[in-house]
Amino acid sequence: MYGPLGDGWLAMPPEGTPKARGSHTAVSTGSRMIIWGGTSPNCGSGGGVCSDGAAYDPATDTWAPLRTEGAPSARSEHMGLWTGNALFISGEAWGRRLGCPLSDGALWVP
Repeated sequence: MYGPLGDGWLAMPPEGTPKARGSHTAVSTGSRMIIWGGTSPNCGSGGGVCSDGAAYDPATDTWAPLRTEGAPSARSEHMGLWTGNALFISGEAWGRRLGCPLSDGALWVP
């Protein structure tokens, strides 16, 4: 379980952990850490660009996947911003480099 901060590291549970990735969004809601999008050879088609994510809750020491229904299309090097009550996802460098900019974005509301 999550404990008081001090010298040392506490292991996070492997169950539900999102696939290893880079160029993703990682934000804190104040009570959870949210990871979404990015690139990974473990992600589906589209050149390894991820269209999923998960939320870590240190109070319960658990990961929960984010719903993919209504999520923006897969992207990396995008902007992610915690608004105070929602995760705003917009922009995308990967698609622009390939000549196919994305115009979609979305809000994830816990």
